[in-house]
Amino acid sequence: DGPAPVLSVTWSPASRYLASGSADALVRIFDLQKREHALTLRGHRAGVCALSWSPSEVHVASASTAGDVIVHRVQGSVAAVCRADTAPPGARGDHAVRGLHWSPFHPTKLATGSEDGVVSLWETAAPLRGGSHAAGAAGLPHSHAQAHTHTHPHHHPHTPTTARAPEPH
Repeated sequence: DGPAPVLSVTWSPASRYLASGSADALVRIFDLQKREHALTLRGHRAGVCALSWSPSEVHVASASTAGDVIVHRVQGSVAAVCRADTAPPGARGDHAVRGLHWSPFHPTKLATGSEDGVVSLWETAAPLRGGSHAAGAAGLPHSHAQAHTHTHPHHHPHTPTTARAPEPH
């Protein structure tokens, strides 16, 4: 069959690493100083279409076309330290995450944008440094509300605050 199509690529902040996400639901980390494939990260249910490095390069966040977001620790002991789903339980429709970005100045904040027009802010609870853990398997706790916020009463309590992008005029 050959290699799976690559859906996303991003440089680490200091350009030491390159992360790629592919249709086979894998994240691959390449060490550019050593010029080698360093890690393969698993855990997504569908193709990985968005990636973002933490400012410290210790973590990489990845998101899939199924709407799941995973924060992986890639230095020290490698592990998935946080996992969340952008779709409310039982939701129908396309919740694929098409954009994911780690805040450059707030090491606990992530933003996602999904196919259904929702922008979400995620708070990882504690700064993700070396060995510290964030919220764990239950997901990431919600962030502060923004303008145009809407809520879904059937959301899991550990889902993010969401804001629907305004319609263009």
